[in-house]
Amino acid sequence: MFETIINLFSAWNALLYLLAGGTILGLGLLVVGYAAYVRFAERCYQGQIVGVRSDAPGKQMYWPLIAYTDDAGTRHEVLANSGSSLIGGRAPGTKVTIFAAGAAPRAVMLLRDLWLLLILGLFLAAVGTPLLAVGISMLRLNAATGLVALGLAFYAGFHLFRLFHPLLDARKAGGWQAAREAFAARLASKQPSVVVSAADIAAATATQSKSASVAQPVLLLVGAALLIGGGIWFDRQVAFLHAAVEASGVVLRNEESDDADSNTSYHPVIAFTDRRGEQATFRDSVGTSPPMYATGDKVKVFYAPNNSSHAELDRGIWNWLVPLLLAAAGALLSAFAGYNLVTRPTAARTQTGVATS
Repeated sequence: MFETIINLFSAWNALLYLLAGGTILGLGLLVVGYAAYVRFAERCYQGQIVGVRSDAPGKQMYWPLIAYTDDAGTRHEVLANSGSSLIGGRAPGTKVTIFAAGAAPRAVMLLRDLWLLLILGLFLAAVGTPLLAVGISMLRLNAATGLVALGLAFYAGFHLFRLFHPLLDARKAGGWQAAREAFAARLASKQPSVVVSAADIAAATATQSKSASVAQPVLLLVGAALLIGGGIWFDRQVAFLHAAVEASGVVLRNEESDDADSNTSYHPVIAFTDRRGEQATFRDSVGTSPPMYATGDKVKVFYAPNNSSHAELDRGIWNWLVPLLLAAAGALLSAFAGYNLVTRPTAARTQTGVATS
């Protein structure tokens, strides 16, 4: 009975990894694809911010109003497709690079937003790919997997039916067009229309500059610590994997451990025979709830050739991807904080000068 429950939990974990990894990876690829489409299918223009708007008086979301001239010589003044709570880089007079389609000259995307989309898409793809790989490696084609997959299919189908059935009924009753018009009207009513004054821009710039002067050095230190720590971990892990010996192991049992919040996790205890013919046993450092492995599962392990007690499970790309992602996150955070530290004084002086002129 206990073995059946473990198999069901293992199938549930594998299918969740597959679902989460596939969804995140697919979303990341869609975002990257959209960013690539904008970059190569739309025209690039040089524009200038001529004003700033917000959603309502006192709202701390700033939407730059951009003026640019298209290929036909027509001048357009359009709102950017995104707003931000940060005023930096959005003050009137700032030169910006935008992308716009000839068929929709009022739908523009800032170059920096394009880069943010690309980074977000690549990040999602980087997160989704190993999750999908883990799900594939954990998947076992057995009765438990089929039962859990069938349950998930019924659950998803029921909720999709509940979601789309009212929409289909509304379309048949002629209410679909009215709903679309009401939705479009709500979007139009939420367009940022309140003009932010030069005094408000100057005040926001001063306040945010003061906060950034404290936050940016802290972010730089945190990023540097993540970069150094992740880099050292990655280097040691790669060195270990390069010298490690591969062996076949078997899960003897799962040992429980409780964290500070009294949550129980299960660590597999694995036995294997090293190249000297000696039996070795180790407790995996990674615990999951529910347990990822059942008693008797065959696994692959890596161990140090001169110290079989130094061993770990073979998790594929997860063996080295975690420290690499940690170092990459530290590098991005350090670059972001360092860039802001270098450019903030110049940007602050420029914005103050524009706001008070």
